[in-house]
Amino acid sequence: MRDQFSAQQLLPHADVALNYHLGLKPEEQLVIAWDETVSVHVYDAFRAVAALQHDQTTAVTYAPFAEHLIQEYGVFAGRSLKEPLNIPPVLLATLEAADAFVLLGSDTEILFSPDLKELLDKGKRGIFLPYHSAFNAYRMLFQTEEEARHQSELIRAVGQIVDQEAEVRVTSEEGTDLRFTIGRFRTLQRDGAVQSGQLQILPAGSIARVPDPGSVYGTLVVDRTVCADDYKELHEPIYLEVEANRVVSIHGGMEAKLLRTFLERLNDERAFNLTELGVGTNPLCKWSGIGAPSEDTHVQGTIAFALGCDTHLGGETDGPAHVDMTMRFPTLEIGGTTVTADGQLQITV
Repeated sequence: MRDQFSAQQLLPHADVALNYHLGLKPEEQLVIAWDETVSVHVYDAFRAVAALQHDQTTAVTYAPFAEHLIQEYGVFAGRSLKEPLNIPPVLLATLEAADAFVLLGSDTEILFSPDLKELLDKGKRGIFLPYHSAFNAYRMLFQTEEEARHQSELIRAVGQIVDQEAEVRVTSEEGTDLRFTIGRFRTLQRDGAVQSGQLQILPAGSIARVPDPGSVYGTLVVDRTVCADDYKELHEPIYLEVEANRVVSIHGGMEAKLLRTFLERLNDERAFNLTELGVGTNPLCKWSGIGAPSEDTHVQGTIAFALGCDTHLGGETDGPAHVDMTMRFPTLEIGGTTVTADGQLQITV
């Protein structure tokens, strides 16, 4: 059943992505770049909508140049320790000639590419849909502009709370009690309304902030999902003790042992850096799906953290991996405002 969603069924989703999220204007040049790792039905839907509404559209198929299978997604951040990633010249020239672009692929290392940064510095804008099957695209992308606009408003409302200099506390009945401060680093609001000079990953629905250096202390209990080295739903909680942003102890059952072994094998102390406070806001994303990375951290009311690299989020820590982790029933307080309570988002618009 999951492969039976057709391009025709995905036309409303592609329409919202191009005309609301990307804000494409009739006179603008659009490039749709596909590396054949995303469903062909998703690609065909974007091409069909663009062909009907925008005369100046170029569709490009290319071979992946920095592919990571979803099973190894977390290690894409290892690019931060390697030589700069260059986009293949022909693809780069095509993107440079466009006003806006759609990336359909699994080249997640592109987030560290100076070529991409230069494109955005020139005012180009784009959306990135990594790993999407037709099934996940149908479930997680908005079908109407009204839905997408409401989500953008909600993200901005939550983002205003996260985007301040404040003390943060995260707790849960499972034993989490983590405290830190925010204010030094930028806030990433993935509201889906792409501005000039921006690249946003779809589906929209999360806000992220890197904690201040040396400020994170306490206990974090991860009890929903972890990406080490594969994305998986946890059967038992993992307990992490944190001192000055560094995880000094990992304990629990077999899954805790697997996480600890994964990090130790990276042979890099930066892998134990606790980073990325994430807040999920998307009602279309479900616990049962875990269509990582797009779905896992976007579920409305979930709180996410990560281990390892955070430079792609605006932080200062390079690293060999970026290990996303989520919680089931967290309570998040920022500067005295309760953002989530027992996994339920408290902010409305």
